[in-house]
Amino acid sequence: MRHFAGCGILTRLIYHQHTEACVVRCEIQRRISNIRTTAVIDDEVQRMLDQGMNPKNHPGKRAIPIVTLPPALEQACHRVIQKYKRSSFNQDVITLHRHFHHRLLPPEPEEIRLKQKEIEFRVDEMSKRRNGGETYLTDEEKAAARSEKVQKILKREMYNWKPIEYDSYKSVVYMTARMAANFAALKYVFNEIKMDDPSFEPKSLFDFGSGVGTTLWAAMDLWPKDICEYLAVDISSEAADIADLLLRRGDENNHPIFKNTLTRQFLPVSSHTKYDLVVCAYSLMELPSRSARINVLENLWHKTNDILVVVEHGKKGGFSVAMEARDLILQLTGHKVTETFKVDSSQRGVVSGDAENIPCSHTMAPCPHNFPCPKLFTGQVNPCNFKVAFNHLILPELRKHLWGTEEQFSYVIMRKKPLALKDTPPWPRIITKTKKKQGAVRCDLCCPNGTLQNVLVTKRYHEKSLHKIARVSKWSDLLPATVIEYFKSRDGRVYLESGYQSDPNYEKAVEKLMLLEGGKPKDPMIKNVEKNEGIQSEQFDSQSDESGSDSDDDGSSSDSSSSCEDDETHPKDSFDHTKRKWTINKS
Repeated sequence: MRHFAGCGILTRLIYHQHTEACVVRCEIQRRISNIRTTAVIDDEVQRMLDQGMNPKNHPGKRAIPIVTLPPALEQACHRVIQKYKRSSFNQDVITLHRHFHHRLLPPEPEEIRLKQKEIEFRVDEMSKRRNGGETYLTDEEKAAARSEKVQKILKREMYNWKPIEYDSYKSVVYMTARMAANFAALKYVFNEIKMDDPSFEPKSLFDFGSGVGTTLWAAMDLWPKDICEYLAVDISSEAADIADLLLRRGDENNHPIFKNTLTRQFLPVSSHTKYDLVVCAYSLMELPSRSARINVLENLWHKTNDILVVVEHGKKGGFSVAMEARDLILQLTGHKVTETFKVDSSQRGVVSGDAENIPCSHTMAPCPHNFPCPKLFTGQVNPCNFKVAFNHLILPELRKHLWGTEEQFSYVIMRKKPLALKDTPPWPRIITKTKKKQGAVRCDLCCPNGTLQNVLVTKRYHEKSLHKIARVSKWSDLLPATVIEYFKSRDGRVYLESGYQSDPNYEKAVEKLMLLEGGKPKDPMIKNVEKNEGIQSEQFDSQSDESGSDSDDDGSSSDSSSSCEDDETHPKDSFDHTKRKWTINKS
């Protein structure tokens, strides 16, 4: 205590409180650190690696190289630009480019009404503080001045969304600013479909909000000989004319590259004709309200024969629109998204749900599950987005102004076909940039059980093949592994906390985990945790209270004297997934 010789009582009290807080924090960290998350490589991928497959070519790869426009399309774009170019063309392209980078969703009427009430309250409070200084005004003049002030503040604080009307010139400006980025994002999404299902060959394509026809060019790049029918819907007839001019390679006298093209200005009401591939790219944010988006999505889903694709910008507005489309379609097809999950305050994630009973549709990508997006339960909504590198149109005068060579976008691919996840178990997807340091790779994964997991793959504690695959995997790739979250007690016993139970590879992964941790693969404790056969249990909290030990709500820590004495004494200890607590059999 000699350090406190010249200090007052308050300083000593603060020091002791700080020391006690540090001890408590270290104890909590020690207990939480006992919960471990690991990954075990898929057996089929391991077999392919043993046969000589390069880890860079593993089947979970989804990232694509830098995307460049097809030569025929780029030449056509240059010819169209020369035909419509004006003196203010470059500045118009820059302005539109910046506008789309900062575009938000239109505010809903309810949001505007609540914001207006808030502003009215603030204005009234300000007038009260002034003690009614404007006494020379009549009541009508005061009401008019108040209303004008409220509207002025509302216009300044609310996003002033306006629809963009495209004529021929503005369509060419949009083509110059956005053609390369939109083409890259659509090519990535179509490549995802082709990788997931190589047998998919769309014969018909429906494009809502077709614009200058970027979707058709991207589809022809992936399926050049398959598409036989193309229907484009866009409210701007001038944009449809520019799209037709591009198909004619920039010259009206040429024959179009793709002949079976139909264009409409409004969405057809009838749903008798269905299309193998329905695409809505960068269009839903141009609709004035949520109700309009819902009506369009329902109409598009009824016109879908197999796959529906929704692509939007990768910021919060685009991500919310993509999740809106995903949840709506899952709800329409019987998934009951709002009823099949609950949020545990201690876990802040999706805890339970039925992943096997899939009614008549499923999420093909990017989500490996049909639960609500777990990013919505992380405390702060960070958009789930992906990136693709691309090259802009070769325009020297705009090279310095069209910044960025990566398109950030959010998307969802919905398939009109039931899928039993236990028959085709999906792999977790890497949703952020991987962090590599020395012999370790940290991956943020969206897992098939509807949760987010942070897995550290190391050379020392994981299989070498999995570490090699993790090192070469990138943002948006699938990690060909099964993720397991488990708890290891002080005496070496392993308890499984959570996992994707319908995955047929899960039992094999558990056996591998037990071998890595030094346990027995056929341990009866593991069998009971997996199948819950004949367990007579009571809450682990009461047992720990009798023995004088503490336990967290999620079973992250327990004292060795109370949690487990010996494998022969307590062979049927397990974790209750419904109550999120440890249970123990007293036999």
